[in-house]
Amino acid sequence: MKVLVVDDKKEIREFLEGFFLSIKEPVKSARNAAGCMEQLRSEEFDVVFLDLYLPDSKGMDTLTRIREFDADIEVIVFTGYASIDSAVKAIKSGAFDFLEKPLSLEKVEIVYRKAAEKVRLNRENSSLRGLVDRTQKVPRLIAVSEEMQKILRVIYLAAPTNSTVLLQGESGTGKEVVAHVIHEKSKRRERPFIAINCGTLQETLLESELFGHEKGAFTGAIKRRQGLFEIADGGTILLDEIGEMTLEIQVKLLRFLQTNEFRPVGSNRTSQVDVRVIAATNKDLQEEVHAGRFREDLFFRLNVITITVPSLRLRKEEIKYLVEDKIERSEFGSGRQKSFSNEAIEVMRRYDWPGNVRELGNVVERALILCPHDVIGVEDLPDYIVRPVRRGTTLFNPALSLAEVEKMHIQAVLEANNSNKLRSAKILGISPKTLYNKIRTYGIEVSR
Repeated sequence: MKVLVVDDKKEIREFLEGFFLSIKEPVKSARNAAGCMEQLRSEEFDVVFLDLYLPDSKGMDTLTRIREFDADIEVIVFTGYASIDSAVKAIKSGAFDFLEKPLSLEKVEIVYRKAAEKVRLNRENSSLRGLVDRTQKVPRLIAVSEEMQKILRVIYLAAPTNSTVLLQGESGTGKEVVAHVIHEKSKRRERPFIAINCGTLQETLLESELFGHEKGAFTGAIKRRQGLFEIADGGTILLDEIGEMTLEIQVKLLRFLQTNEFRPVGSNRTSQVDVRVIAATNKDLQEEVHAGRFREDLFFRLNVITITVPSLRLRKEEIKYLVEDKIERSEFGSGRQKSFSNEAIEVMRRYDWPGNVRELGNVVERALILCPHDVIGVEDLPDYIVRPVRRGTTLFNPALSLAEVEKMHIQAVLEANNSNKLRSAKILGISPKTLYNKIRTYGIEVSR
């Protein structure tokens, strides 16, 4: 917290400055209303201790100006001319609390602690408001297959600990769902669960997103911003696609894992938080270490408990249950509960789902939106899913290599979506960048 003390008397300013320095809180002071507003314009403050009667200001004027300038600042007013009327007026004008001179150190500390807690909660609520309500949006973990039952047993053993967890598996297999279940089964369940995709942000933006930044730290940093580690304090953070993280950011993450401390961009002071880190990747991090793209010391830090989430083609018995779960959570359709015919489920079981659970979810969502009937049949499924089954052996030819099957499938999805790469990437359960790379690698011709 950053505190501003505003009083025309030097001894009061020094008294309060001494207290805040003793509890290691950054503090500055001003001796009049003009100096107060100048400080607020040049720096960000969380709490202001304000003498209600200043030489260049009348009564509540400065309080009103502070609240108009930044309504998030908590203002604690004090005066030697206290009355019930002035206290009520101050509170009605937006003051957090009212103190009477001479100031008592005990009362100052009590009121400050309450104000600081309110600032912290307001910040956290504001930051989390923009995040997805993952309690509702994240699917349940379906664990019907033997492979997923094994994973469930590991989750129950790992969840109560604070150990770092590394989730491995192809894109779209449900690694985020596993991370969320670990969080929900842990003592951190009442605190935030936040997921961030490390592969979608540039290095500078990722650093700012994780660790926060100070005002003026870089072009466009017009105000201080909390990082996700600070927001997730007491909770869990999922670093998805951690294999895409640059070596520079890896160094800073390693330091955080070693000390639980971080430094916001543009700041010279460190902060400490209590956050459990879960990392997820679709890459072989050991290969990345050997190739010099991933730090070995960071890999060892992350690789405490490793869970490999199997691809959907290895647990096709779960397709029926995954479809039912998606329908239950769906907001689409006319309000009537829809279902898939047994024939449609069977066709879906024969398909290999290279995009895994994410691709399955997209197909179900599409059918729920577009199908006018209560029962979704084979004819309502995308042609690229039905076609391999109808033609018999195209994608199931054991003579084909995995790369050949993947190439054919990507071609089929692109064709079915009129070469729309963004939509195709979503269906495949991969990022647009990965799709572009595969198109180039396989020499796939795409109509423009």
